Amino acid sequence: MNEVTLTIPDLTHLTLAQVIGGALFLAALDTVSTVLLAIANRNFSSQYVTDFLTSHVLKIVAPIALLATAGHGLPAFGVPEVPEAFAASVAALSAYGVKTIGSLYSSWQDKGAVPYVTISATAETTDVP
Repeated sequence: MNEVTLTIPDLTHLTLAQVIGGALFLAALDTVSTVLLAIANRNFSSQYVTDFLTSHVLKIVAPIALLATAGHGLPAFGVPEVPEAFAASVAALSAYGVKTIGSLYSSWQDKGAVPYVTISATAETTDVP
């Protein structure tokens, strides 16, 4: 009988570009797949895309990129490396990857309408079915 061994990749040697690129790739993968599914289900809303990009790129990818940059350091500006910050960015990227897999699975399972929020001039929000 063949023995199967699960090998966990070593993420401690990622470069700054790989961490930031990985985070952007995950955001793009989730966005594109959700948009394609919404178009296929005939419930696409451009507002949903804007909200999604804001919530993913500004609230998730940007902090991961900042942590990775702080961890890598900026030698040209005299900013030293902070290995703990880089490790935190790799951990955050890994968690974001797991979240993205869950989001993709959920998107493929959901056949309902995509919710979106309308923002009025008085900053009140209304859910539209």
